[in-house]
Amino acid sequence: MSPLPYVPIQCPHCGKAVGSEDLSNKRAEDRQAKRRVIAGLFVLVIIIGGTVGGVLILLPRLNLKAPPSLGDFKGHGLPKQPGIPPGIASPLNNFATRLAGAETVLVVTIGCNGSQGISTGSGWPIAPHEIVTAGHVAAGSSSVEVQVPEKAAYVATVVYIDLNQDVAVLYIPGTTFTPLPFSSTDPPALTPVLAMGYPGFNAPEQILPGTTTGVSDINEAGSLTGQPVHAVTAQIVGAAKGMSGGPLVNATGVVIGVVVAGTGASQSASAPSRIHDALVAAATQTAAVDTGRCE
Repeated sequence: MSPLPYVPIQCPHCGKAVGSEDLSNKRAEDRQAKRRVIAGLFVLVIIIGGTVGGVLILLPRLNLKAPPSLGDFKGHGLPKQPGIPPGIASPLNNFATRLAGAETVLVVTIGCNGSQGISTGSGWPIAPHEIVTAGHVAAGSSSVEVQVPEKAAYVATVVYIDLNQDVAVLYIPGTTFTPLPFSSTDPPALTPVLAMGYPGFNAPEQILPGTTTGVSDINEAGSLTGQPVHAVTAQIVGAAKGMSGGPLVNATGVVIGVVVAGTGASQSASAPSRIHDALVAAATQTAAVDTGRCE
C-alpha cells in the first residue's frame, strides 16, 4: 500500500503551513506566555493588596483630620455644636467666633457656696491643657471640674490665681482643647463683642452680643481683696452670674477680656493689658496653688 501523501497542517495563529513538530512547539510557547501573564497578574495583585493593607494599618497612626467645618468643632476631641444664635449677624457670626463658642466650657467647683458646697462658672482654653476662668470661681475650692456639657468632664487643678484681677488658670492633663487667640492690649470703645459662658447646671451656653464702652477700674460686689479690677466694660444685656470666667471676644474671635462681673446691661471683663503676660506664663504650670478663701 502506498503511503498517504503529506498534508501540511495549517497554523491556527499565522495561517502558514507547518509541521506537527512546529505546531507543538508553538502551542508550548503559547502556554508559557499565558503562564507568564497569569504569574504577572498574581504578583500585581499581591503588590496592590500589600500596599492597601499597609495604608490601612498606618492611617490610624497618622491621626489625619478633616478640616473643621462650621457645624462640627473637634478641638477637644469631642464634637460640639457652636452656639452662635441665628439672630446674631455678621461681623460677629463667623467661623472664628463659632470656634470660640465651641471651646467655651463649664467650670464646676466644690468647697464654697454654703452647705451645698458647689458653684459654677465658665472658662476658655489658653493652651491645649489649660483653661482660664474667673478668680472668684476658683477661690476657696477643694475640687474643680471642667465640663464640656453633655460630652465629657475633666478633673482640673488650679495652677494660678490672681484675686486682684479676678482670674485663674486650671490645668487638665491629657486634653487637646483648641487655644483661643488672646489679645495683649485693651480694645477701644465701641468694639463689637460677644460674651460667652454657661449660666449654670443644665443650662445651654449663652452667647450674647454687645459693644464695649471703655476700660476702667471697677469695684466688684463681694470682692475678695477690696481692690478694683482693671476691666473692659461693655453694654451686654442678659449676662448671668455663671458666665464669670467666660471669654469676651471680638469679631475675629480674639479674647479681649475675661468676664468677671455685671449689673443689668453693664458687663465687665478683666482687661488683657493687666493679665495677658501672667496668664500666658501660667499656661505652662502644672503644680497646684493655694486657692485662698471662698468668695
